[in-house]
Amino acid sequence: MRFRSVRLANISDLLIFIRAGLWSALIPIILDILAVPSAFRAITPRRSLRSKKRVTRSVQKALEYAEFWIRVRRRFLSTSCYQRTAILYRCLREQGIPVRVAIGLRQCQPCSRSKASFIGHSWLVLGKRPVLEKRKDLKTYTVTYMYP
Repeated sequence: MRFRSVRLANISDLLIFIRAGLWSALIPIILDILAVPSAFRAITPRRSLRSKKRVTRSVQKALEYAEFWIRVRRRFLSTSCYQRTAILYRCLREQGIPVRVAIGLRQCQPCSRSKASFIGHSWLVLGKRPVLEKRKDLKTYTVTYMYP
């Protein structure tokens, strides 16, 4: 597995990159320690770091850097959709994008490795549209929790 190179054009990009890396390391620990509502309250930024003028570029960079760190994590550790959603939630909220977290369940046939009859998935929502997810893939899930 090769990692795509990351371009850091200026000091602002470097700060976003470092912040995304730190949060990608901290968030899985926070998710293991705290219950869902408390975990998302803890990782929700108190205020946006961006002015309205530079939002588009900084959001693209934040997504690129967060995805880079998620790929790094996957290389060495297992990373769930829940962790990915939380990391992207933090990075997008820092950039002033009011995304929400959706957690859903769908019924499934129990398989040999698991006795579970439900499968969970989490994703981001902006307005009523999923972010970085295909809408048709989510139709089988019933949303059981939204934050905020």
